[in-house]
Amino acid sequence: MRQATVQNVDAENDGGCPGQCTGQRQALNTYLAKQYAPQDACHCWGGAAETLENSLADFSLAQWGSRLGADVQSLRERGDWWKNTYDPAVGYQRARKADGTWQPGFTPSTDVGFAQGSSATYTWMVPQDVSGLASLMNGSAVQRLDAFFHDENGNWAVKGGSALRNVFAAIGLFPQTPGRAELLVGSPLFPKVEVRRSNGVRLTIEAPATSDTNQYVQSLALNGRNRAESWLPESFITHGGRVVVQMGAAPTDWGAAPVDH
Repeated sequence: MRQATVQNVDAENDGGCPGQCTGQRQALNTYLAKQYAPQDACHCWGGAAETLENSLADFSLAQWGSRLGADVQSLRERGDWWKNTYDPAVGYQRARKADGTWQPGFTPSTDVGFAQGSSATYTWMVPQDVSGLASLMNGSAVQRLDAFFHDENGNWAVKGGSALRNVFAAIGLFPQTPGRAELLVGSPLFPKVEVRRSNGVRLTIEAPATSDTNQYVQSLALNGRNRAESWLPESFITHGGRVVVQMGAAPTDWGAAPVDH
């Protein structure tokens, strides 16, 4: 928490850079004053990427701090600062200078302002406010996201991913938002998985009909009760439970209803 709120003496230490810099939250005072990381004054790989990553980290800290009874209002607000590097004129995240102007020469494939990625990739890095990002995209988010995962011939173009992400995908669950415990439901690859947490809590995920053909979720039951939502509540992680997923060969409208309990 202190690293995110107080400028530390190592903030501009280049030791370990560019991969694992000694200094954390570089140029924090500038970031707090501008409410974004200026490309020409952030002491970082890329100002837009830094802003996105800080916004997500601050949102997560706010979630954690609120459980401890801390005053996290400012951190909650900082979770929205990703909007300050979103350029509505181009519809993407974009590097921004200290004087408020945008970095020239923008294209979606640019890596100026980003780290090991492009604007086209980083623009989606707002898991803490998906609806807010969709709103800024003026109704085009679904079409753009679908196009993002296809090549020019219309074929799926999904590759890479960390080992942890692949594990979550294999069991059919994935953390919805960093700092929170809700889990999005996907398609389990195994008929049964049991996760035993170190505190004794057990999480059981069953999908007896899963196969190469049966890739689509038809319905889901949590602890014996049918669930319309396409996500699992925090209580599943904290208290444990049993999820049974019915799989089929064709997609349905399960999980599409606008419910939020």
